[in-house]
Amino acid sequence: MAATTLAMARPDRIHRDAKILLLAGTAYVPAFLMMGKGWTYQALPFLTFGALAFLLQFVRRPPWRDLTILARTGTALGLLLLILIALQGQVSALLQPRGDLDAATAAIAIAVDRPTVMSIGSRLQVGNPLVRAVGGRLVGRHPSAWMVRDSGLLIEAGRDPVTRTELQALRD
Repeated sequence: MAATTLAMARPDRIHRDAKILLLAGTAYVPAFLMMGKGWTYQALPFLTFGALAFLLQFVRRPPWRDLTILARTGTALGLLLLILIALQGQVSALLQPRGDLDAATAAIAIAVDRPTVMSIGSRLQVGNPLVRAVGGRLVGRHPSAWMVRDSGLLIEAGRDPVTRTELQALRD
């Protein structure tokens, strides 16, 4: 994205705000390389800054007929990259095989009617697809399950039995 932004802008005419975004994105590259894993979510900061810089420069570019061949190529390639990045996430989510998830769902549904799942991960909480698929409830003590935890505190601290029952029904 940075290369397409520079090509589109003809490096001597890059917008000041696009430069700042490109420099901010470049600052993330050493950390990404030091981590050495190459996971997409770790690359997200510099990919996002690169895309934002491209879009900002795209808005500020001169009319198409006034662009050089290099600037036209950079513009076309940058737009293609943005479309590919957007489509990659959608296609992988829609076409990913669900065989393992369906097998796990069937095994849990056969064993238990409404399972209670406990999570030891900080981000696998109420929104976990497997918990929703089996109609279960999730128990966790992590900050991302703050609504579940806070409802438990209200149930324990409540003095009115009717209110406690209503809160339990909402939580479960």
